[in-house]
Formats: sequence, structure tokens, C-alpha cells
Amino acid sequence: MDGTLIDSGEGVLESLATAIESYNISYDKKRLPEMIGPPFGIGLKNIFNIDVDKYPGIIARYRDTYRATGWNKYKVYDDIIDVIKKLKKRGYKIILGTSKPIEFAEKILKQMDCIEYFDFIGAAESDTERATKEEVLAWVIRECGISNEKDQAIMIGDRMYDILGARAVGIETIGVLWGYGSKEELKKYGAKQIIKSPKDLLEIFPCLHPNSVNDII
Repeated sequence: MDGTLIDSGEGVLESLATAIESYNISYDKKRLPEMIGPPFGIGLKNIFNIDVDKYPGIIARYRDTYRATGWNKYKVYDDIIDVIKKLKKRGYKIILGTSKPIEFAEKILKQMDCIEYFDFIGAAESDTERATKEEVLAWVIRECGISNEKDQAIMIGDRMYDILGARAVGIETIGVLWGYGSKEELKKYGAKQIIKSPKDLLEIFPCLHPNSVNDII
């Protein structure tokens, strides 16, 4: 979702900065954008090296702020909704697989007026349950009954966490360059293809699995 469907940077980063600063923690503000993608627990450790005992409080403060003022501060990427509609019309299954809590994922899709095009909403249960991309995707596969059709599924994402999570559950990936990841990052972690524009999906999908209906996660 973040970095693929929407640019959620403003709301996420403002809320996160408020949460971290409420603990009087010194941190490199220039690195805040790196927090978009990984589960916050991983980001707080790997990016800011914040003590683990502070995670629950920081995350709780972040959620309160994001719930109140941050969740609807986002921009929908150009053309992405039109591409989703066209892929759905072609017969593809569209499945969301995000580490964002389901509370916010559903609210945003409804506000975008495109939730009807998704066959399944796969999102984090909380910050500690079903929180990583691997856990979310494994749950999606089970719930959607596609364990024997993973070769027909493609994960689309902008960060290494999307690529690694998909590989861990046996799904190929497409990396996108309109989000927060770089070409170097996506290539390093093994994206099957890397694209520059949402419209590129309309060109490449028929070539990936031409004889079957795909699950796009």
C-alpha cells in the first residue's frame, strides 16, 4: 500500500516524529523516510537504534497521533487506481498485502473509492501480531486458498521488505520505482522485474502468465 498505491509520507512521518520526540530521543530526521516500508519495530531498531523497551510507548503514541490526524494525509499515485480497475476488468484477482494495520488500510481504500476492486484485504492485525510482510503474505495465501497457485501470484512493492517477504513465502515480485525504494535496492534483493510507472503493469502482466488468471498482491 504505502509506496505503491499511496504516498503516505506526510501523515506517517509527522506522526512518527511526534512519537519519538515525546520521549526526548535524539535521532537523524533525514532518515525518517526509511521508516516507510518496514514494520516499525524493525525500523526503530535498524534505522534509529532505539532501545527496545521504548518501542511499545513510541508505537502507541504514533498510532494515537496517526489515528487522530495522520491517516488521511496521503496522496494517491497517478494512474494507479485506473490501472487497478483495468486489471480487475481483465479478470485478475487484486489482493492487498500490507504491513499497515487493517484499521487504516480499509479506511484509506474506502476513502480512495477503490475498495470494491480488491478481492481480499491482507493487512497487519496489530504492531505485534501478523506484523511483518512475510506474516501478512503467509496469512493471505492461506485465507485466499492459493497455496497451490503461488506460481500465478505476483507481489508488487517498492521496498526490500516487500521483496524479501514475498520470496520467503514463494511468490515472485515486481519492484516499483514511484515509491520509496531505489532501483539498486530492488535489484539487490531480487525483484523479478522493476518498473517505473503504474501503466507499465498493463503491458507486462499478460506476458508473465499469459494462460491464467493471476493473483496480484
